[in-house]
Amino acid sequence: MSCFFKIFIPCMRISLSVFLVIFFLWTAPGLSFPTEESDMIGKPAIDFTALSLEELKNVEIISVSKKPEKISQAAAAVFVITSEDIRRSGVTTVPDALRLSPGVQVARINTQGWAVSVRGFGDFYSNKLLVLIDGRSVYTPIFSGVFWDEQDMILEDIERIEVIRGPGSTLWGANAVNGVINIITRHTENTQGGLFTAGGGSEERFFGSLRYGDKLGNEARYRVYSKYFNRDQLDEADISVNKNLYNTVLEDSITDNWNSVRGGFRIDWAPFSTEFFTFQGDVYMNRDDMKMEGTVLDPVYETSRVEGGYVMGKWNHIFSETSDALFQIYYDRTRRDSLQAKYDIHTLDTDFQHRFVLGKRHECTYGLGCRFISDQIENFNFMLFTPESRHQYLFNAFVQDEIQVIPDRLNVTVGAKFEHNDFSGLEIQPSFRFLWNLENRHSVWGAVSRAVRVPGRVEHDGLTVGRISSVTISSFRKEGADAEWKNEEMPVSSSTIVIDTKSGTEDFDSEEVFACEAGYRFQPMRSLWVDAAVFYNKYKNLETSEKILISGSAIQNGKPWKDEGFISSPYYQNMLYIDNKMDGESYGIEFAADWRIADQWRMTAAYAYLQMCMHLTDASTDEQSKAELEGSSPRHQISLHSALDLTKNLELDLWLRYVDELSAYGIEGYTAMDARLAWRPFNNFELSLTGQNLFDPGHSEFSELETERSVYAKLAWHF
Repeated sequence: MSCFFKIFIPCMRISLSVFLVIFFLWTAPGLSFPTEESDMIGKPAIDFTALSLEELKNVEIISVSKKPEKISQAAAAVFVITSEDIRRSGVTTVPDALRLSPGVQVARINTQGWAVSVRGFGDFYSNKLLVLIDGRSVYTPIFSGVFWDEQDMILEDIERIEVIRGPGSTLWGANAVNGVINIITRHTENTQGGLFTAGGGSEERFFGSLRYGDKLGNEARYRVYSKYFNRDQLDEADISVNKNLYNTVLEDSITDNWNSVRGGFRIDWAPFSTEFFTFQGDVYMNRDDMKMEGTVLDPVYETSRVEGGYVMGKWNHIFSETSDALFQIYYDRTRRDSLQAKYDIHTLDTDFQHRFVLGKRHECTYGLGCRFISDQIENFNFMLFTPESRHQYLFNAFVQDEIQVIPDRLNVTVGAKFEHNDFSGLEIQPSFRFLWNLENRHSVWGAVSRAVRVPGRVEHDGLTVGRISSVTISSFRKEGADAEWKNEEMPVSSSTIVIDTKSGTEDFDSEEVFACEAGYRFQPMRSLWVDAAVFYNKYKNLETSEKILISGSAIQNGKPWKDEGFISSPYYQNMLYIDNKMDGESYGIEFAADWRIADQWRMTAAYAYLQMCMHLTDASTDEQSKAELEGSSPRHQISLHSALDLTKNLELDLWLRYVDELSAYGIEGYTAMDARLAWRPFNNFELSLTGQNLFDPGHSEFSELETERSVYAKLAWHF
């Protein structure tokens, strides 16, 4: 509790200042404000099953410009994964649902880990992708990425997932370098009554959820929920401490199973027609049982735990049909206690935004925000942090102007984000976008942006011991426990110990990208919609691992190092330090099509091509980063999904995917087929059978562990 107040009190001073700004703006006449999500102003959730193709492309999204706008009018490469897409795909996790979007690379690493990236740079943490849940950032400040085992929810509560490919830093801040994923949950008005789901199978041993929603008086509605699952391990592989720790995390390779339980709530309250409040929260605990040692018949296990939760509040004030004010505050806490890591992270974040109209052609938006992060790192496997505890402050402001150059034809948007962090100081991230609406359902858009990925704790304060090799120790025991060490008693030996280390540095600067994008959307017929995008990204100051070779002997205080009477041999230390000595570029194309063949048959297709070329500077000694970055993401990806209603009560879904090789890790390309058959004997009851990865018994996607063929059954009952 004391740690909470240490975090809460400093940031609340800033929050009170923001509140004063809000009330001042509230009383100012003629101002108009944007909504952060359509649900916040009391709109019912969208029934995507009832939408025509024309209506679907006009669904409002908020992630591109932080205000409601139609998909077809967004000046960005945007793709929306709807609640219906998630249900009919048969996926059981959010990362697997992201495979539906073009340009998103999703690879299963281990039992509870995924490498999720957009337009390259796939890794366990994928530090160039910003992920939000209802506007709350889940980007970890230690490793600059997302722990996907912590991000879970009842999938039926997701209204949509908005995937923005390309920089989003002007509105969302640093680390939205290659894309933004915003997961938006349903308004409580649309989750009234009960929901019970349960299922199980070969890999998904058991999963179940229970949700109930009701009214609180006449102006408020709520829902409460809980969820549990137990997943089996992936195929075991021969993993040792000498493996690349960025390829397969050691503890995850020996995880026997993964258990998770979570619960939460959401309340939406509208005391007046112009006032809307949302309160929501969640707590969770993950447990991994890991096989440590012993025999096959008598193994020894140890339990790893990850627990945490958040509470968040939002306030909207509506001035007119197109204007409102938004203030958001949340507190988030994560505790990880495992062999790999033991740490606590506390985050307190406040955000405010405001939009107003100047004349007839300008719509201006600006916002302010503050984030306070406190961490306490107790232990990391093969990693030390100095200092072990750190407080970080992040301040940001943005401004954006959308200009109607030609009303209903040509819009231009210019803006910039100003952000200050404790590691790299002030960062400015501008952007320019345009949208040109042509005749006959055609539109063209383009964008030029600058974005940065700021250093995390690991790049600034971390020290990693990656490998100890060539261990041939010559030693001798002293004669007598109290005998003095003498130089002539030192043995002569050619044996050495080679130690690889990697350390962060205060000199590490932000990674930069200068991105150029263009897109073309058209509807050649009422039943077909096509969306294509091309991009070229120029990167600067990318992370490298520079080498310094240090030699010596194990001595301490001027004497040979001694441990219980033994003297160790000389050693060599391959000391790597993090620097910014690599540039590069990436380019590619992305294609998505939605074809309504008939009222009961829908086909969606996606294709993405990616090419990455990295260049080390002349002063760099890095021998691995170039090849790892160029080969860490697939060059080609294809997805084809068929959703067919065989009868009024019977559905058949087929999902075919191809993912190209990952040359950096020796992972071959693979083709996967999922199939789902669902029966609805009643409107509120569904039974389904899903088979995943049906083409082969198992395939590797990012590590030596294999994603296996699986089958599971599920029932869903609304009451």
